[in-house]
Amino acid sequence: MVMLLKSSHDTTTAAKPYFVMVDDANIDGHEQLYRWRWHAPRLSRSPKTKQPLNEGTLHDFVIDGRGNIDSPFRIYDPQLERTKTEITFLAPADFDFEISQFSPEGTIDHRLLEVKHKSVDPVYMAILFPRKSGFERPAIVPLMVHGDGAAGGVIHWDQQLEDTLLTGRGEEISAANMKTNARLACVRTLAGDVVEYALGEGNQLSFKTQSLVADVQGSGSI
Repeated sequence: MVMLLKSSHDTTTAAKPYFVMVDDANIDGHEQLYRWRWHAPRLSRSPKTKQPLNEGTLHDFVIDGRGNIDSPFRIYDPQLERTKTEITFLAPADFDFEISQFSPEGTIDHRLLEVKHKSVDPVYMAILFPRKSGFERPAIVPLMVHGDGAAGGVIHWDQQLEDTLLTGRGEEISAANMKTNARLACVRTLAGDVVEYALGEGNQLSFKTQSLVADVQGSGSI
Protein backbone atom coordinates (compact mmCIF):
# COMPACT_ATOMS: atom_id res chain seq x y z
CA MET A 1 0.00 0.00 0.00
CA VAL A 2 1.14 3.54 -0.79
CA MET A 3 -0.22 6.63 0.97
CA LEU A 4 0.47 10.09 -0.48
CA LEU A 5 0.58 12.88 2.10
CA LYS A 6 1.93 16.44 2.17
CA SER A 7 4.28 18.28 4.46
CA SER A 8 1.82 20.93 5.68
CA HIS A 9 -1.83 21.03 6.71
CA ASP A 10 -2.07 24.58 5.30
CA THR A 11 -3.43 24.36 1.73
CA THR A 12 -2.18 27.88 0.93
CA THR A 13 1.49 26.94 1.26
CA ALA A 14 3.64 25.24 -1.34
CA ALA A 15 3.97 22.03 0.67
CA LYS A 16 5.76 19.11 -0.94
CA PRO A 17 4.31 15.59 -0.95
CA TYR A 18 5.77 12.55 0.70
CA PHE A 19 4.93 8.88 0.42
CA VAL A 20 4.49 6.10 2.98
CA MET A 21 4.94 2.59 1.58
CA VAL A 22 4.02 -0.56 3.51
CA ASP A 23 4.03 -4.23 2.57
CA ASP A 24 3.75 -7.57 4.35
CA ALA A 25 3.33 -9.88 1.38
CA ASN A 26 3.57 -13.69 1.59
CA ILE A 27 2.29 -14.10 5.15
CA ASP A 28 2.41 -17.89 5.42
CA GLY A 29 4.57 -18.63 8.48
CA HIS A 30 7.63 -19.58 6.43
CA GLU A 31 10.95 -17.80 6.19
CA GLN A 32 11.30 -15.90 2.94
CA LEU A 33 13.75 -13.57 1.27
CA TYR A 34 11.92 -10.36 0.35
CA ARG A 35 13.30 -7.68 -1.98
CA TRP A 36 12.44 -4.06 -2.68
CA ARG A 37 14.00 -2.29 -5.67
CA TRP A 38 14.33 1.35 -6.74
CA HIS A 39 15.71 2.48 -10.08
CA ALA A 40 17.46 5.83 -10.52
CA PRO A 41 17.37 7.42 -14.01
CA ARG A 42 20.46 8.17 -16.05
CA LEU A 43 19.15 10.97 -18.27
CA SER A 44 19.11 14.29 -16.42
CA ARG A 45 16.22 16.65 -17.07
CA SER A 46 15.92 20.40 -16.79
CA PRO A 47 14.33 21.34 -13.41
CA LYS A 48 12.38 24.12 -15.16
CA THR A 49 11.20 22.65 -18.47
CA LYS A 50 11.39 18.96 -17.48
CA GLN A 51 12.89 18.36 -20.92
CA PRO A 52 16.04 16.25 -21.39
CA LEU A 53 19.21 18.29 -21.22
CA ASN A 54 21.73 18.14 -24.06
CA GLU A 55 23.64 14.94 -24.74
CA GLY A 56 26.73 16.19 -22.94
CA THR A 57 24.97 16.09 -19.56
CA LEU A 58 24.13 12.38 -19.59
CA HIS A 59 25.32 10.88 -16.32
CA ASP A 60 24.25 8.54 -13.56
CA PHE A 61 22.20 9.69 -10.62
CA VAL A 62 23.94 8.86 -7.35
CA ILE A 63 22.50 6.54 -4.69
CA ASP A 64 24.08 6.58 -1.24
CA GLY A 65 23.18 6.25 2.46
CA ARG A 66 22.12 3.24 4.53
CA GLY A 67 18.33 3.62 4.60
CA ASN A 68 17.95 4.26 8.31
CA ILE A 69 16.88 7.32 10.29
CA ASP A 70 20.43 8.60 10.75
CA SER A 71 21.49 7.96 7.15
CA PRO A 72 18.55 7.65 4.71
CA PHE A 73 19.08 6.44 1.18
CA ARG A 74 19.51 9.43 -1.13
CA ILE A 75 18.89 9.37 -4.88
CA TYR A 76 20.15 12.57 -6.48
CA ASP A 77 21.71 14.27 -9.47
CA PRO A 78 25.21 15.43 -8.44
CA GLN A 79 25.33 18.06 -11.18
CA LEU A 80 22.23 19.80 -9.83
CA GLU A 81 23.54 19.67 -6.23
CA ARG A 82 20.23 18.72 -4.70
CA THR A 83 18.63 15.58 -3.31
CA LYS A 84 16.04 13.99 -5.55
CA THR A 85 14.54 11.50 -3.08
CA GLU A 86 15.23 10.34 0.46
CA ILE A 87 14.12 6.88 1.62
CA THR A 88 13.96 5.98 5.32
CA PHE A 89 12.96 2.53 6.59
CA LEU A 90 10.99 2.22 9.83
CA ALA A 91 10.68 -1.55 9.36
CA PRO A 92 12.48 -3.85 9.26
CA ALA A 93 15.06 -2.46 11.67
CA ASP A 94 17.86 -4.51 10.07
CA PHE A 95 18.26 -5.35 6.40
CA ASP A 96 20.87 -5.87 3.71
CA PHE A 97 21.13 -3.68 0.67
CA GLU A 98 23.10 -3.44 -2.54
CA ILE A 99 23.67 -0.51 -4.90
CA SER A 100 24.63 -1.62 -8.39
CA GLN A 101 24.58 -0.71 -12.07
CA PHE A 102 21.56 -1.88 -14.05
CA SER A 103 21.63 -2.24 -17.85
CA PRO A 104 18.26 -3.37 -19.19
CA GLU A 105 18.82 -2.05 -22.72
CA GLY A 106 22.46 -2.54 -23.46
CA THR A 107 24.03 0.93 -23.53
CA ILE A 108 21.30 2.54 -21.41
CA ASP A 109 22.18 1.91 -17.79
CA HIS A 110 21.36 3.40 -14.42
CA ARG A 111 21.68 2.83 -10.70
CA LEU A 112 19.72 0.10 -8.94
CA LEU A 113 19.05 -0.02 -5.19
CA GLU A 114 17.93 -3.37 -3.79
CA VAL A 115 16.91 -3.83 -0.14
CA LYS A 116 16.81 -7.45 1.07
CA HIS A 117 15.46 -9.00 4.25
CA LYS A 118 14.97 -12.66 5.16
CA SER A 119 12.51 -13.48 7.94
CA VAL A 120 9.19 -15.11 8.77
CA ASP A 121 6.22 -12.90 7.81
CA PRO A 122 8.29 -9.73 7.21
CA VAL A 123 6.88 -6.22 7.52
CA TYR A 124 8.17 -3.32 5.44
CA MET A 125 7.49 0.36 6.11
CA ALA A 126 9.37 3.11 4.29
CA ILE A 127 8.99 6.89 4.06
CA LEU A 128 9.93 8.60 0.79
CA PHE A 129 10.55 12.34 0.62
CA PRO A 130 11.06 14.17 -2.68
CA ARG A 131 13.61 16.76 -1.56
CA LYS A 132 14.24 20.11 -3.23
CA SER A 133 16.12 23.21 -2.24
CA GLY A 134 14.38 24.92 0.69
CA PHE A 135 12.24 21.88 1.57
CA GLU A 136 12.74 21.12 5.26
CA ARG A 137 14.08 17.78 6.40
CA PRO A 138 11.87 16.57 9.26
CA ALA A 139 12.98 14.46 12.20
CA ILE A 140 11.71 10.85 12.13
CA VAL A 141 11.34 8.84 15.34
CA PRO A 142 10.36 5.12 15.31
CA LEU A 143 7.54 3.93 17.57
CA MET A 144 7.13 0.77 19.59
CA VAL A 145 3.81 -0.48 18.21
CA HIS A 146 1.72 -3.12 19.96
CA GLY A 147 0.05 -5.63 17.64
CA ASP A 148 0.73 -8.35 15.07
CA GLY A 149 2.85 -7.25 12.11
CA ALA A 150 2.81 -3.66 13.33
CA ALA A 151 5.26 -0.80 12.80
CA GLY A 152 5.15 2.97 12.99
CA GLY A 153 6.84 6.27 13.57
CA VAL A 154 6.38 9.98 14.19
CA ILE A 155 7.45 12.69 11.74
CA HIS A 156 8.28 15.97 13.49
CA TRP A 157 7.99 18.81 10.98
CA ASP A 158 8.62 21.43 13.64
CA GLN A 159 7.96 21.89 17.35
CA GLN A 160 4.21 22.06 16.77
CA LEU A 161 3.39 19.89 13.73
CA GLU A 162 3.63 16.08 13.89
CA ASP A 163 2.46 13.12 11.79
CA THR A 164 1.95 9.80 13.61
CA LEU A 165 1.99 6.80 11.24
CA LEU A 166 0.96 3.20 12.04
CA THR A 167 0.69 0.07 9.91
CA GLY A 168 -0.78 -3.32 10.82
CA ARG A 169 -2.57 -6.37 9.45
CA GLY A 170 -6.21 -5.56 10.13
CA GLU A 171 -6.25 -6.28 13.86
CA GLU A 172 -6.14 -3.56 16.51
CA ILE A 173 -2.73 -1.96 16.98
CA SER A 174 -1.66 0.90 19.23
CA ALA A 175 1.29 3.16 19.94
CA ALA A 176 1.68 6.32 21.99
CA ASN A 177 -1.73 8.05 21.81
CA MET A 178 -3.02 6.35 18.65
CA LYS A 179 -5.11 3.22 18.09
CA THR A 180 -6.43 1.73 14.84
CA ASN A 181 -7.19 -1.45 12.91
CA ALA A 182 -6.16 0.07 9.58
CA ARG A 183 -3.64 -1.28 7.13
CA LEU A 184 -2.09 2.19 7.24
CA ALA A 185 -3.15 5.28 9.18
CA CYS A 186 -1.85 8.79 9.77
CA VAL A 187 -2.90 11.38 12.36
CA ARG A 188 -1.56 14.92 12.06
CA THR A 189 -1.48 17.11 15.16
CA LEU A 190 -0.73 20.78 15.60
CA ALA A 191 0.27 21.71 19.15
CA GLY A 192 -1.21 18.39 20.27
CA ASP A 193 -4.61 18.87 18.59
CA VAL A 194 -5.75 16.70 15.66
CA VAL A 195 -6.02 18.74 12.45
CA GLU A 196 -6.08 15.98 9.81
CA TYR A 197 -6.06 12.21 9.49
CA ALA A 198 -5.97 9.50 6.83
CA LEU A 199 -7.07 5.88 7.02
CA GLY A 200 -6.38 3.06 4.56
CA GLU A 201 -8.24 -0.28 4.69
CA GLY A 202 -9.69 0.01 8.18
CA ASN A 203 -12.76 1.16 10.10
CA GLN A 204 -11.43 2.34 13.47
CA LEU A 205 -9.11 5.19 14.39
CA SER A 206 -8.69 7.10 17.64
CA PHE A 207 -6.15 9.53 19.07
CA LYS A 208 -5.91 10.12 22.80
CA THR A 209 -9.56 10.19 23.91
CA GLN A 210 -10.86 11.40 20.54
CA SER A 211 -12.61 8.90 18.24
CA LEU A 212 -11.87 9.87 14.63
CA VAL A 213 -13.36 6.89 12.76
CA ALA A 214 -15.78 4.41 14.33
CA ASP A 215 -18.68 2.14 13.45
CA VAL A 216 -17.83 2.09 9.75
CA GLN A 217 -19.35 -0.88 7.93
CA GLY A 218 -16.72 -3.01 6.22
CA SER A 219 -13.24 -1.70 5.52
CA GLY A 220 -12.47 1.43 3.55
CA SER A 221 -10.10 4.31 2.97
CA ILE A 222 -10.63 7.91 4.05
